[in-house]
Amino acid sequence: MTEKKPDQDFNPVKILKRVAWPLGAWPFSDNIFSIFRAFIVLLIQISLMASVTKEITLGCSNADEVIDLIVWVQCAIIASVKVILIRFYHKNVSQTITSINEDWSTIKEPTLVDIMKSYASFGNFVCNAQFIFSCSELLLLMAKNVLSVWQTNNLIISNSSEILFQRPLPQGTKCLFMNVSTTSYIFIYIFQMIQCITTSIGNVGLDVFFFLLAMHICGQLEILCEEIRNINGDNFNSIKRQIVSLSQRHKLLLGKAMDLEETFSLIIMLQLAINITAISLFGISVIVTSRENGFLAALKPMTAIQVLMIQLFLYCYAGDLLTSKVQMVTLASYQSLWFEFPISLSKDMLFIMMKAGRPFALSAGKLLPINMNTFSNILKLSVSYFSVFRLMLDARYMTQE
Repeated sequence: MTEKKPDQDFNPVKILKRVAWPLGAWPFSDNIFSIFRAFIVLLIQISLMASVTKEITLGCSNADEVIDLIVWVQCAIIASVKVILIRFYHKNVSQTITSINEDWSTIKEPTLVDIMKSYASFGNFVCNAQFIFSCSELLLLMAKNVLSVWQTNNLIISNSSEILFQRPLPQGTKCLFMNVSTTSYIFIYIFQMIQCITTSIGNVGLDVFFFLLAMHICGQLEILCEEIRNINGDNFNSIKRQIVSLSQRHKLLLGKAMDLEETFSLIIMLQLAINITAISLFGISVIVTSRENGFLAALKPMTAIQVLMIQLFLYCYAGDLLTSKVQMVTLASYQSLWFEFPISLSKDMLFIMMKAGRPFALSAGKLLPINMNTFSNILKLSVSYFSVFRLMLDARYMTQE
């Protein structure tokens, strides 16, 4: 069979670097400049949390605006935690990325290259879709407010006859920066857009970072299964070498999966807690807003719920697929020609089956397995929560009438 050279355009390392480098989280950058970038990102997120929290404490926002402000704080927190933890576990990540480069350089067989490309192209598709959606949201946010930079006819007259400018800002901190000059307003607007972009990359970008790593490991596990099924040889030593090589490869891939679990376990736990809280808040907003202002007014919180659910879906899908691929090694070993091997080699295949049979799952803080069953449970609980809240609201309205 002719060898097929892997197309380096599918190699996810370039995308991983583009995502992680601006945040100072690129694992091969231990220099001062990398630490400086991470420090700047954390300062930007802290300033976002401080300004938005101050806006909440001023108490001049309505319920929907307060929900948006709380979500901004949550997004800043999770973005900061992701950067910190990926830098903390940079050795795990760097070893995985080194393994990715080696795989794309050494695997030549056409069938195996196609398997690797299929997982890489799927990861790239998810990456592009996430960034296109994120950029669209940022552009809409900017377009919504950019004309107000020069708008001066939106005035509020206070009780003391003082003229105050109420101009919209990307994060909705209208009270905190109410009476500022046009120059200051432009500076604040630009800085808040930088905060929004950094928060978006810290959330969406590092989610994609995780997803690409998980997809590559899944692809390598499927390649391993294909090679195990095709073990053959004319003599004892040939088969023995293949089994030893595949056993070592299996051990390496299990180690990469465990590294992924160790690096992202706390991130997934925090992401799960924050997303469920935000979904609950936006669910309340959907029910109240649709009742008071109609269905169209509830489109914004409904869109936010979908975004949060998609984010959880990506983690759960990757975790579920990785678990299934680890377990598939056992089936692949059984589907090989082990019954035609010498007895000692058949026992070696049994050891591979036993190792693959050990339970593995990505988890949220070592507490909750992250898979599609978890996602469906979250979806069911969310629907139940919204139904109960809607019934309580209906009962309240009936009592008032």
